[in-house]
Amino acid sequence: MVGEQEQVLKEIYRKINATWECKLTDPEYMLGVKREIKKEGDEMTVELTMTAFIEAMAEAFKPHLLNRKVNTPLPDKLFLWRRRDTTDEEKLRVLDKGYQKLFGMLLWAARGTFPECLLGTSMLGRMMSAPTDEAWDAAVWMMTYIYQHRNRGIKFSSTGNLEPVVYSDASNKADPTDSKCQYGYIHIWMGGPIIATSRKLSHVGLSAADNEYQAIHWANRHTRWLRELLTEMEQADAVMNATITYGDNRAAN
Repeated sequence: MVGEQEQVLKEIYRKINATWECKLTDPEYMLGVKREIKKEGDEMTVELTMTAFIEAMAEAFKPHLLNRKVNTPLPDKLFLWRRRDTTDEEKLRVLDKGYQKLFGMLLWAARGTFPECLLGTSMLGRMMSAPTDEAWDAAVWMMTYIYQHRNRGIKFSSTGNLEPVVYSDASNKADPTDSKCQYGYIHIWMGGPIIATSRKLSHVGLSAADNEYQAIHWANRHTRWLRELLTEMEQADAVMNATITYGDNRAAN
């Protein structure tokens, strides 16, 4: 909770605690994310990291960590989809290794401080009920990547961009199961990502421009929500001007 008066916060806590048992926690560390606020000169920064959570994940799957340097969230050119020829033996073997548990931890890290892993977790999530050895190897690769970068997080700065900016992109490589392509977008404000998503489009695109146009559509819908939210939070100065969205397809733009 955040408020201007301690008395009001205590009263809210008392009423909530009367219905659901609650506890007061350190606001600098919550849900696996550590928040560190610093002020150096005229600059104030807020850094989010998940070092302890990532180390716990690596410890749970320690025998599977790769012993080589990993520089990308997934192996180059990897593309996962739910195959119809996956055998029950392979599926059960991978599930017994803890695929679903590892995926859940990877997803939490991606949502917390590793947005570059969202494409990978989107593909890994498609394999939840019938994972393959290839999917397991990809999950282990991502775990190793996150672990090797565990001390790196997301930093927001008072000297960052004062107005949000959006970047949108889409693939033209369709999932063989439904012919839908992947898309993603990210909103940057005060030097860091505040919104990031990667998922399959809702409709089958008929061209690269079609897919890119759909991606921009979803990005702009989220932008509209963000602009209204910031205005409600009395941060209207951030959205006094148009919020710019960048796409890399001339026809879609």
